[in-house]
Amino acid sequence: MLSLAIVTFITSLISGILGMAGGLILMGYLVWILPVASAAILHGIIQAGSNGSRAYLLKDHILWAPVLRVTFGLLITFAVFSVLSTELDKAWVYVLLGSLPPLAYVLKSQVRLDILRPGHQILCGLSIGFLSFTAGISGPMIDVFFAHSSADRFEQVSTKATISLIGHAFKVVFFATLFGSSIEIPSEYWAMLPLFIALSVLGSFLGKKVLQKIEDQRFRVYAWRMLFGISAFYLAKGMSAFAQLL
Repeated sequence: MLSLAIVTFITSLISGILGMAGGLILMGYLVWILPVASAAILHGIIQAGSNGSRAYLLKDHILWAPVLRVTFGLLITFAVFSVLSTELDKAWVYVLLGSLPPLAYVLKSQVRLDILRPGHQILCGLSIGFLSFTAGISGPMIDVFFAHSSADRFEQVSTKATISLIGHAFKVVFFATLFGSSIEIPSEYWAMLPLFIALSVLGSFLGKKVLQKIEDQRFRVYAWRMLFGISAFYLAKGMSAFAQLL
């Protein structure tokens, strides 16, 4: 339990600075210690606290038009996956988690998606909905839609935090509704949930302080370097899990 508290704080701090990556690390850790659906629910609740605090701290910079259209796309995906009701095993989840950063990088380089364009906003909602309801995480894909926008780093972090908050809310409802009978979250985790959320809020607050001291270009470089390191680790873990099944 202490390890989860530490991971929660560190990942929230990372997200507060870079606007991403923290949630990817936390989801990977939770999938390691819990069943996928349980990990997705706990991840969603903790990250909702982290993203909610980050969005509040930077509320004056939130771009609300993209947020509303992304939510519409999420609603469509939620309706579709509620009918399919499929849960992936851990090996596939780790492969998806590891594949996300390189996939996001390729899309960023080859396709000019822009969160400020209405059609792209709905596509963003559809994309993050698909990933949230399968791998339980969508942060790197959200970043793809901000890579070519003219939004500054404060608008990026605040708007991504708001979109992520809404995505986590959908994810918690999705997994709790469809897989509620199989949820296995230890009672002590529920008891310590306020502490986990408080640590995520503290991490976001401290991350904002660091963010103010980072130049825009350096901010982007640090973010992608960290994502590729995480990606390599998760892909190796996923392939190892598949090898054990053979």
